[in-house]
Amino acid sequence: MSRDKDGLTRYYENIPYGNKSLAWEVHGPEVKAAVNKQVKTLVTMSDAAAKQGENEVAEALKSGIYYIQKQGENLKSIKEEHSQNVELGSNWCTTYGWDDNFFTEKGQVYFDKNMKVILSAFNPITGKIEDKSIEDVTKDWESIGDWMQTLSTAKQDLIKAKSDINTAPPFDIDFFTTNLIKNNWKSMIADSDPTLDPNGPSNGYRLQQILLEEADVNGNLPADYNLDRESFNPEFDTRLHNAIAGELKRTFDPNWQSENEKEEAKQLMSRINV
Repeated sequence: MSRDKDGLTRYYENIPYGNKSLAWEVHGPEVKAAVNKQVKTLVTMSDAAAKQGENEVAEALKSGIYYIQKQGENLKSIKEEHSQNVELGSNWCTTYGWDDNFFTEKGQVYFDKNMKVILSAFNPITGKIEDKSIEDVTKDWESIGDWMQTLSTAKQDLIKAKSDINTAPPFDIDFFTTNLIKNNWKSMIADSDPTLDPNGPSNGYRLQQILLEEADVNGNLPADYNLDRESFNPEFDTRLHNAIAGELKRTFDPNWQSENEKEEAKQLMSRINV
């Protein structure tokens, strides 16, 4: 499901809130009213407890008020991050529908018995109203980063350097690839890659390219092939590294072949020579 980036941009360009706005104010009048009601209740209860000499109870209730305010400050910062993610957010994140609804004032809040804020909004993917804690909001967020330009520049450097067949690549391709994908692999799996042809078989996506190369002539992947996106983590898996490093090596040397390609060529020749 694609995001309404134009609508989000208009929202953030026209909201009447700024850095000086109160923490809960930036989430709209409905949320602000719910928080104010809860705080007012706690203040009333704290004052009543203090009058009755129940000082510990009164202080505990005051702590609840401070806790609500602290959570509000955290959530305000997350909303600022959300405004930046309209353009910089990666397709890796699958929760933007819920996020976009809550942060454009289409959500509500309530409190558990410990005064922990629960956020509630409609999730267009599931078609249900869903609750989240503040800590859970950003756990799936991922920024695109600057890997696209870095990879494009690397390819251009290799193209410029390949004029002399006796010259080594201008940088260690495997080392470069390892560093590039270390913190960017999620975006590289989920977002379009400007170094790939958007009109080609991969449609400009690295994951699609990997799957096409792994598939047989009928387009079928091996039965045990792991498609879980987390399985592409380069700490445990080499598919993304091999795809990018191989492409860079082939950019510098069109005759370069991976070990698998060499083996396939060897097997083909053995069948031809039978």
